[in-house]
Amino acid sequence: GLSIGCPVVGLVSLDVMAQQYIRDLSNPLNENETLTVLIETKRQDYYTCQYNSKGQRIMEPQALSLESVIDICFNDGQTIVIGDAVERFMSECPDDVKEQIKTSELIELLDPFTIALLTKDDGFTSNPEPLYLRDADVSV
Repeated sequence: GLSIGCPVVGLVSLDVMAQQYIRDLSNPLNENETLTVLIETKRQDYYTCQYNSKGQRIMEPQALSLESVIDICFNDGQTIVIGDAVERFMSECPDDVKEQIKTSELIELLDPFTIALLTKDDGFTSNPEPLYLRDADVSV
């Protein structure tokens, strides 16, 4: 981008998934609902972030254990859980928790239109930089 004079902005994929879900009119959130996005880490934790019904972050993106994700799901009212880690999350949840969690279809691809809209919205873009949610597995 910089070499051809185009602006380069950074977006967090968790934010894009949340906005894509919230902006889809077939997925309205009630005022007392939150949206929890879970992305697969291929380990025992989950990349996650939680949003209010207007799509604003109510926590920073984090890598959380199963127990911590369950805790935030029952923090305040009902939450809807989306993302590519939902299947694993639901399979690992205790049965009494599964009955209380509302999930939605997986967003397979990040929508280019939503990405373009987010680049116009204040608060979603930043200078491109890596977002490290946990320490590396190996260090020297």
